[in-house]
Amino acid sequence: MITPEEQIYGLVEVADGQQKNTERLLEKLNLGLSQLDDTRQSLAKTVSEAAQRSVEDALTKVPDVTARTLQASVNALADATLNARNASRNLGWQTVGIVALGCLTAVLGVFTVGWYITPTPEEITALRTEKRALEVALDDLERRGGRIKLNQCGAKNSRLCAEVDETAGSFGEGGRKYRVLKGY
Repeated sequence: MITPEEQIYGLVEVADGQQKNTERLLEKLNLGLSQLDDTRQSLAKTVSEAAQRSVEDALTKVPDVTARTLQASVNALADATLNARNASRNLGWQTVGIVALGCLTAVLGVFTVGWYITPTPEEITALRTEKRALEVALDDLERRGGRIKLNQCGAKNSRLCAEVDETAGSFGEGGRKYRVLKGY
């Protein structure tokens, strides 16, 4: 039978494992957010460089070609901005989903372990009833001699013996000797 201390120790181990799992997931989340920030900065730099090149090219050509080039640059910049926003949204939701799933798994794990190792109310009632009956039996045993200290006596063929009160003397008739046990 598992003791309450063992049950608590088991729950603590499970909670520690779940906490470590959550910490790993948070580290992954931070790494993902860092990568997203790096991607966003790189994309902004690339878009800025592309826009600058497009403007420089447009200024060197005739006004008609310049207008078309500027329009293409504006369209490319708008597409790049839209792609960056979509990438940012998707990565954020994926990370949130992974962390939420990890937390849900941790909570369900703790509840499952607690469900299996925690005794039912009927079992608790039965154990309390058994404890009361054992306490009554122990009190009765102490009253009738339960305080006797028993030991094994003799090197060979050990025999059961009890500690006696030497100051009480010995009693008995007809060759039989009785002694008072210590504690009575």
